[in-house]
Amino acid sequence: MKKITLGVCGTIGASNIDNYVILLSRLYEVNVILTQNAKRFIAYETLKYYCNSLHTGLFNATTTSVDHVKLGKECDHFIIMPVSANMLGKISNGIADDLLSSAVLNYQGRILFAPNMNQTMWDNQVVQDNVNYLKDKGHQFINKRKKGVEAYDNSIVEIDSALPSPRELINILQKAQI
Repeated sequence: MKKITLGVCGTIGASNIDNYVILLSRLYEVNVILTQNAKRFIAYETLKYYCNSLHTGLFNATTTSVDHVKLGKECDHFIIMPVSANMLGKISNGIADDLLSSAVLNYQGRILFAPNMNQTMWDNQVVQDNVNYLKDKGHQFINKRKKGVEAYDNSIVEIDSALPSPRELINILQKAQI
């Protein structure tokens, strides 16, 4: 069974990540990395049940495993979903100050990014520069254009950084033969 490392950042899209992991785990071995902010959005114990392994910190005092190397080198595919503007900036600039960004630097293949942020952040030129830089390096963005709720006033708006549905993600992976 192929291995996927799934990075999860702290955006509202993380609140449904267990639905994605349930589907992914039927086809892949799924190892999940949560950023510190992602832990604010998910039910940790529930997610732990559905994935092969769940990691949250750069250093683990109870093991000699070097997770940031292992999770980057020992996977067939790397997906970051949802990916925040913050993480896009870190990865674009080679910053490795947490488990997820460090694992990314140990992965040599194409990363699938599923951004999730409000439209104003997505449209920010710095974010778009980071997106274009990562695309130029061969990475793929799988965001969708959908209606969403604007966080600051609860209005319904069109956003370009919506997550694909769990089924859409599986279809994307199968079409790419991942």
